[in-house]
Amino acid sequence: MVTLEVVLDADVIDAVIDAATRSPRAVDALVNKSLKGDLEQRLVRRLSVEPGPVRYPIAWTSERQRKAFFASDGFGAGIPTGRSGRVARGWQLTGKFANGRGEFIVENPVEYAQFVYLPDQQQFHANTGWMGQQEIDVIVLEESEWANDQLTEAWFSIAEFEGRLA
Repeated sequence: MVTLEVVLDADVIDAVIDAATRSPRAVDALVNKSLKGDLEQRLVRRLSVEPGPVRYPIAWTSERQRKAFFASDGFGAGIPTGRSGRVARGWQLTGKFANGRGEFIVENPVEYAQFVYLPDQQQFHANTGWMGQQEIDVIVLEESEWANDQLTEAWFSIAEFEGRLA
């Protein structure tokens, strides 16, 4: 049998709790000015990837969709429809960190993004290689873990800095 014992350094925990009590605005400012920007850059860089060329034959969701595409001149984008890059560049991070807590939302507000990515990703976009729910979830989870690690480091840095002032 293997036993693992974890002992937490109470002084470090006390210092972090003390820093949270005395300096929440310092952490809020750090997160909103630095961490949020870094997180957004990381997420946007990873989510903004465009796949290779369209895969033929097009896997229309229905005959009605195919007819609507041709009847509307490519849903207004022309035929053949070329990529503008707008949907790939549309990713953004919103939210705010305050009082030691925060929630950030990653979204793509481009009006047709839901059909390219999720929740209504069309089969022909999946066939071409646009990210689906699973890939996006993995990226968001990994970047969330990175952000939490950065936040923990920030708390420890502030606790250490305040410890030197005391």
